[in-house]
Amino acid sequence: MASVRTSPRSSIQSTADHPTGVAWGPENETCGSCAWAWGKKCRASTQRIDPAWRACVAWHGPLDCLACAACCGPAYDAVELRRGDVRHPDFVIVKDGRAQIARTATNYCSALGEGNLCAIYGERPRCCRDFEKGGANCLDARRRSGKTPRWPSERVDRGDDRA
Repeated sequence: MASVRTSPRSSIQSTADHPTGVAWGPENETCGSCAWAWGKKCRASTQRIDPAWRACVAWHGPLDCLACAACCGPAYDAVELRRGDVRHPDFVIVKDGRAQIARTATNYCSALGEGNLCAIYGERPRCCRDFEKGGANCLDARRRSGKTPRWPSERVDRGDDRA
């Protein structure tokens, strides 16, 4: 039985879905305060939003790269290098004819150090410099590493219910 949708700005708990089609989230947060808000678009759901709407269940607070490091970890298997990126040969290997940053035994970037600090941050490769906190690649890395749940429709589309 479908429920009648209430105003998205309402702080009253309701059985109606958030306008993006998922459950309501924290009462004191809005879509605009979510880490995945990008203007009037939600990067998590890929849908248009009103930043004033009450948050959905996928709401996420500010991102902290040093607490995460998903982009430097097993979410991706390689950091391929372009010409000019090879400034720290101690971290570079050649695999299948391509230069890349070496990985650790647990598939993290070998330049990632204590406290998730990058040993070559000031001269990191281009793909790392282009990686935007809260951007599409960040969301992808966080989802691949399990730090951010997949959007509910993605779990259904894949035929499983993993977070």
